[in-house]
Amino acid sequence: MKTAPSAIRAGASVIGQVTLGDEARALGDAARAAGLDDVIHVESRDAALGVLRARLGAGDVVLIKGSHAVGLEALVADLAEGGAS
Repeated sequence: MKTAPSAIRAGASVIGQVTLGDEARALGDAARAAGLDDVIHVESRDAALGVLRARLGAGDVVLIKGSHAVGLEALVADLAEGGAS
């Protein structure tokens, strides 16, 4: 399993962003304004899980960032349990 630092050293790049909830919508808007074309906004953890499972493949690295109040640790656990499709 690659860690984020080793993935960065291996030349990984940001290819997309998924934002969750109203408070994160501005992050997606800023990413688009900075030139990132692949930005998806969702309103629930289940929707985020569906998007990530559909898009992630073996060897992909994902950064999950958010406040504990959003409960993204449940999203991480679901991804780890079910893996990506």
